[in-house]
Amino acid sequence: MRIEKNDRKKIFGIALVILMLVIVGIFVSGDRKGTHETEAPPNGFSVYYINKDGNQIASETRKSISENAGVDDLLDALMTDPDSVLLKRTMGEEVSLLNYHLDNGQLILNFDTDYTMLERPTEVLFRASVVHTLCQLKDVRSVSFTVADAPLLDSTGEEVGAMTDRTFIDNAGDEISSYNKGTIHLYFADTTGTLLVRVSEEVVFSANVSMEKLVMEKLIEGPKTKSAYPTISPDTKMNTINVKDGICYVSLDTSITDKPVDVTEEVVLYSIVNSLTELPGIHEVQISINGKTDGTLRGDFPLDKVYSRNGDLVKRKGS
Repeated sequence: MRIEKNDRKKIFGIALVILMLVIVGIFVSGDRKGTHETEAPPNGFSVYYINKDGNQIASETRKSISENAGVDDLLDALMTDPDSVLLKRTMGEEVSLLNYHLDNGQLILNFDTDYTMLERPTEVLFRASVVHTLCQLKDVRSVSFTVADAPLLDSTGEEVGAMTDRTFIDNAGDEISSYNKGTIHLYFADTTGTLLVRVSEEVVFSANVSMEKLVMEKLIEGPKTKSAYPTISPDTKMNTINVKDGICYVSLDTSITDKPVDVTEEVVLYSIVNSLTELPGIHEVQISINGKTDGTLRGDFPLDKVYSRNGDLVKRKGS
């Protein structure tokens, strides 16, 4: 059968329209899937539990949890006894969840007043296990705790606020499953930017993370209390950190000088030195910028020197 030229154009036009509709359909369905369906991690969901001694959290993989799991599924897993006899279920024993609300990626968990009876170290581990578990869900970007509808407060009386899995320091990767708790002491600026304020913070951290790295990460992150102020730009990146013969060598990027905060150079220097020398085995600190020790920190303090703790800069209570 002979097809006229005009007929060929019509057939080609119809075919082109059909092809475009198919392509649009693929994009729409792909977008719908990315928006409304949750994909499980490659090896299944990790559910975090507290150990029997109450000083660590550890995870167990649950391949039985559907790839389309939601908040209810992971909450049920947290309230289910783990396989290991060395662990205990996270929720449903000492505290009870009253309700929860998910709004634009923020998950708010509302607990009963028994939550306030948790010992502080256990409470921090509890939060870490819950947040690590629930932040695996694609629809959950952060988790907040309330107690009887009131915001959860930390040991300093400040609101804990929204938490992510990065709130609790660890290394990236699937190898991490064991966490420890502890207290670190950090030095931030006072209201004048000329003195240091000592702030204690309870932390949960991976067993694979060195304490000196943890301290620097928290120092860069900035204070949680309103009575202290940052000494380092949050844009600062830590290149390396290690300890040898009592000296801690920390290499930072140029943000430490390019983006200074409104405090004196002396306060910047000794916020780092005093915080790191709080750790056992560290007596002095040397700071480098991208591994180089020529020049100064911001003007007066040469980088090729090692620095010891300076107690004179620490603000006395009541002063």
